[in-house]
Amino acid sequence: MYKDGGRRWGVMTTNVSESYNGLLKKARGLPVTAMVRMTFKALVDRFVERNNLAIALLQSNMSWPLAIDKKFNDYYQRAQGHTDMMTYNTGDGVFSYFCS
Repeated sequence: MYKDGGRRWGVMTTNVSESYNGLLKKARGLPVTAMVRMTFKALVDRFVERNNLAIALLQSNMSWPLAIDKKFNDYYQRAQGHTDMMTYNTGDGVFSYFCS
């Protein structure tokens, strides 16, 4: 990413590396085993938190978080406006293209 000249991403960091660096800042100066344990505990806590969120969503009959569901529905509605359609008959190997 350092040679993109600002055209591709324009940043030198990613959220994952920033999160990891933030965790390691808290463990700075500790013995290596304590750093590993702290990192492991933070990772396990994150998985437990995300698992609890997923369980809550499933119990409320939601497959996705609200923001994702809204975006999906927006894209779905936009896709319904497309009038051209292509079908493919796998048995005959024939494409059909409809214009309206």
